[in-house]
Amino acid sequence: MFAGLKAQFSQLVVDMPGRLSETAVTLHGYLTAQYGPVTAWAVYLAVAALTVLLLWRLVKLSFDIVRCVAIPSVAVALVGAWLSPLSFMHILPVAAALFAGVMLFRG
Repeated sequence: MFAGLKAQFSQLVVDMPGRLSETAVTLHGYLTAQYGPVTAWAVYLAVAALTVLLLWRLVKLSFDIVRCVAIPSVAVALVGAWLSPLSFMHILPVAAALFAGVMLFRG
């Protein structure tokens, strides 16, 4: 049973680049035939701009998580471990959850 599934999956993986390029060629052909080459380039530019904006948002979110969650939670865990009998590894998850909640509610 698993051998058949493995063979089907491997065949799907082998055929994937051909299918993707075929889909891209047919999409380009459709856009060019129906709307002209200028529209095709406009669609490509719009998709590229949306991709760049999405990647920029992800990078900004990553830096915000480091700045607003990781660094304060490590600092609070260090101070808490120094002042209380609890260990750093017990305080860190609680502090990280606290600062993640603050970041979510703050927006």
